[in-house]
Amino acid sequence: MNDNFLFDNRPPINQNFSDHLFQRLSANYPNKEDKLNTAVYSRKFKWQYALAIFIVTLGLLFTFSAPVRAKASDVLRVISGFIFQKRENSPLKDLDLSKATVYPVETLALAELMKNPPFPFGIPAWVPEGYLLNESVGFSTSWVMLEWSNPNFTSYSLTIQKDYGDLQLAIGGYDTEAITINGQPGYLLRGNWNAEGKWDASLGIEIGWNLDGRFYRLNFRQVDPTTHAIVPLTANMDGILKELKRMAESIKTQN
Repeated sequence: MNDNFLFDNRPPINQNFSDHLFQRLSANYPNKEDKLNTAVYSRKFKWQYALAIFIVTLGLLFTFSAPVRAKASDVLRVISGFIFQKRENSPLKDLDLSKATVYPVETLALAELMKNPPFPFGIPAWVPEGYLLNESVGFSTSWVMLEWSNPNFTSYSLTIQKDYGDLQLAIGGYDTEAITINGQPGYLLRGNWNAEGKWDASLGIEIGWNLDGRFYRLNFRQVDPTTHAIVPLTANMDGILKELKRMAESIKTQN
């Protein structure tokens, strides 16, 4: 499937949205959740099913005409060259999942993907101790998504997009600030959308920056071990930010 049209003139994919979609899917399809709780690879189902629906519906969510986008947006704010769209509710709040069409998400082991990547990109040379790269790496012609998880139900997720363009990142509050990564402008974002579609500044921390023409987004999150819902962070925010920046600054583009 050619998915380039899904990424034109819209905000970039938010790796945390897959968890929110999973929460909505679990409520709408409880039988699938029962099977998940007994399956060994429940995280793999969440990745394949929730992320697939997100990709397909992304165009519906953000392909607005100029007047509609202006009405939906409270305020636009630019930080280090990145555009943030402040919204009252999550873009997923009014999504009717019953009308979504599911397509499979392509995944490969990282070693296999790097033999023929969709575009040149880099990965961290340093990862915090105790975090292991998940076996499946999601990708398309426009983005690549990796996740390093820990038995304590925290994880670091990295999304690399082929280019940033003029995309708008949907947020619910101004928990953002400018930072530098290897001397380059970037942003720090605290928070995420909760299951009710409202912004919560305690639900994760993210940094974003451009490197050699690619748009990188690296975040840290904590999930409930049973429901997979994103929960408030219990770790020290300043310590997490240092690790995020160290991971980011260890990335070198593969040519």
